[in-house]
Amino acid sequence: MSKTSIRYVAIMLICILTLSGCSSPVGSFLAPKPELPDRILYVVATGIEQNGRFHNELVLVDPEQWAVLRRTRLKVVDSVFYSINEDSLGRIWIPYHGAPGAPGNTVAIFNRDGSHLSNVETCGRPHSVYFIENFACVICAHNGFFGRVTMIELDTLDTVRELELEGNEGFFLTATATDGRIVIVWGADKLPVLYILGSSQPDTVPETVNYRVATQSILPIREEQFIVLNEGSNRIDYDEIIDGLFLDISEGDMQVKPFALPVRSPLWGVISDNMLFSYHNSRYADPKGTAERAMSRLDLETGDTDLWPLPDNWDARDLEIIDGRIMLTWRRSNDPEASGIYEFDPETGSLEQVMQLPGATLMLPPDD
Repeated sequence: MSKTSIRYVAIMLICILTLSGCSSPVGSFLAPKPELPDRILYVVATGIEQNGRFHNELVLVDPEQWAVLRRTRLKVVDSVFYSINEDSLGRIWIPYHGAPGAPGNTVAIFNRDGSHLSNVETCGRPHSVYFIENFACVICAHNGFFGRVTMIELDTLDTVRELELEGNEGFFLTATATDGRIVIVWGADKLPVLYILGSSQPDTVPETVNYRVATQSILPIREEQFIVLNEGSNRIDYDEIIDGLFLDISEGDMQVKPFALPVRSPLWGVISDNMLFSYHNSRYADPKGTAERAMSRLDLETGDTDLWPLPDNWDARDLEIIDGRIMLTWRRSNDPEASGIYEFDPETGSLEQVMQLPGATLMLPPDD
């Protein structure tokens, strides 16, 4: 055998034996496979440019060292991603919502190590996925005028039922949440409507919420109690300021109580030590209005508030608590080095980049 042939065979063997191969096909590892730590932060990174082309990735991060462990390329290039979640078996679920004019109908499932396990077909435009008992509830925006839910058995990944969430003309799904026992689905209409779903007897008849609230973020406080953030509070005229709602369905009848924050348009929120931290961005609700970006804190016991202005054009994509620290993602397509994960320090009101990560969008923090 000639030296050229030997060299060719050697190269082919390396390609076969290397997990990432000589290219980066869909679902392949794009980084080496070190031993995984017990705690992993999963990040959906979008719009990553490589050789003049764009792709999306699932990135595994060590939150102790703020280092990339592994990368897996996601199937779709043009898709909006609203959520990432983990089931009781340690698998990671990412709905592919699709793009304008090209709705998705797939949820991708990954093993703990980031390797692709399976794709599950669902209802159209999957928005989020939650887990109740032994079921995955995939909530879909469908065609924009009513929603749909695909319920999937976790052991087999078989679809066991589909539910229609019918709304009035103008209805569209905007936010979802779970307290671990039920799932609530928020739809925008002339007035918002709310669906309450359980695994055994899901209720597809909506309840009307008598407050004009536009939300993308609903946070569980405790069982059957939630906070609904109102991103549209800067552009809706109220007799009183309504930056959010306390929602209580624990007594059977739905109880709703509005509240105010020190600045309008809370977009994302997290709760830590009975404190609500909110990221505010008025540009989402009113693209032509005056942009105002800030962080706020609301003490859920005393009602005391604090406010910290943020830099101009600082458009966070997600907000999570990781090891007691307030973390945000910032994705700038024209400045990959500035993109990544940032820590907000309420003692100083400052933002500090803890990890450069181009395309950083959604975070799934490790369990405490």
